Amino acid sequence: MSDSNPYATPKAELRGPGPGRGRPRWVWAIFIFYMFSAVATLFSFYFVYSGAIPLPEEQKQYLADLTVFDHVLSFGILGLNLAAAVQLFRLRRISVNLFLTALALGVLATMWKVATKGWLAATGGSGSSVLLGWGIAVAVCLYAWRLARKGILK
Repeated sequence: MSDSNPYATPKAELRGPGPGRGRPRWVWAIFIFYMFSAVATLFSFYFVYSGAIPLPEEQKQYLADLTVFDHVLSFGILGLNLAAAVQLFRLRRISVNLFLTALALGVLATMWKVATKGWLAATGGSGSSVLLGWGIAVAVCLYAWRLARKGILK
């Protein structure tokens, strides 16, 4: 009769993940990096659009030319990156597709803004920070893909 008692003490041994089976350190680093980047991006949007940061005329004109679609696209990419980072932190395989989608949309959005919005003039012609960002995103995609291939992401 004691086996059917729902209030009885469990007989199974409870154990943690054990050595070597916890969350990889790079997963923590990526998660923290993307969370920090999202907060920094939101603050920069606020400070730029509130006028707290003085901008050169080219950048003012660039921002004035952005449409609702441009803003929705930017925040959509930000949201995809946040969702991907959370899913990677949860060790979920879907993070690979989310990171890849965010990267592809980011590249396409930048090409769109270069072709139609005067993005190069607004940034002074240097895309080095964007290239660095894409490089980090590619590295994160490859790392997540490797974790998925090893069976660490479920």
